[in-house]
Amino acid sequence: MKIKLFAQLKDDFGSSTLDLKNVKPCNVSKIREILRSEFNLETENCMCAVNMKYVRDDIFVSDQDEIAFIPPVSGGSSDDFVEITEKKLNLSDYSFKKSTKYGAELIFCG
Repeated sequence: MKIKLFAQLKDDFGSSTLDLKNVKPCNVSKIREILRSEFNLETENCMCAVNMKYVRDDIFVSDQDEIAFIPPVSGGSSDDFVEITEKKLNLSDYSFKKSTKYGAELIFCG
């Protein structure tokens, strides 16, 4: 099972990817427990994506899935714009929501 790590998780682990071996199909919550107990990685406040789609913790995953944990960023609101893509980003395409009322805009690349 391939786990992708971003931001502080990547720094804490020392790599952006982690391969879990011999893990039976389980839910995301169980993966979080494994990451905490075996690798000392705290993912409690992170969003989880499975095969590039954000999911809840009760979703089941198997060894064929790619799982990513994305730590939170400061601020935000209930109308956040979130997208996962493999396409090359043209950053100017993502500036459509800029407004003087926003304090910041954040794009994770890589």
